[in-house]
Amino acid sequence: MDQVYNEPTLNVSMKYPAGWTYIDQNVNKKLDGVTFWSTIGNYSPPPYINLEVKDKDLFDANRYKYNIKTGRYTIFYNDPEEMENQVSQIFYIRTNSDEDFSLKLIMKGEEEFKSFQPVFFGMLKSFKFGKGLF
Repeated sequence: MDQVYNEPTLNVSMKYPAGWTYIDQNVNKKLDGVTFWSTIGNYSPPPYINLEVKDKDLFDANRYKYNIKTGRYTIFYNDPEEMENQVSQIFYIRTNSDEDFSLKLIMKGEEEFKSFQPVFFGMLKSFKFGKGLF
C-alpha cells in the first residue's frame, strides 16, 4: 500500500495500492462516498472498492452473520456473494460517531476475488476516521 487517501470533512483516511486511482463523491460539501479501482494490474476487469458513508438509522445488525470489534468501531459482514461470476463482499463499519461507513469489494471471478482479498483487508485495516487521540 503505497498511497493514502485523505478526506478532510470527516477526517477519513485509508491506504490503497500503487497504480490505483479514485473518485470521491461529496454531497453538500461533505464526503458521501469514494470509489477506488486499479489502473494497472493482473485483473480484467479491475476490482472496484467502494467506501460509502451510511445513515446510522438504517443499520440492522441482524442482516450480518459476523462481527469484529476493534478499539474504535465494530465491523459487521457476511460471506462473499456471487452473481453472474461477479463476487462482492460488504463490510459495514459501525462507529460511535455521527457517521457509519461501508467498504465493498466488487470483482469478477471467485479465484480472482480470493487472490485479491489480502489487499482489500489491508485497505480495511488502514481505514481511519474522525478525530485522533491527540
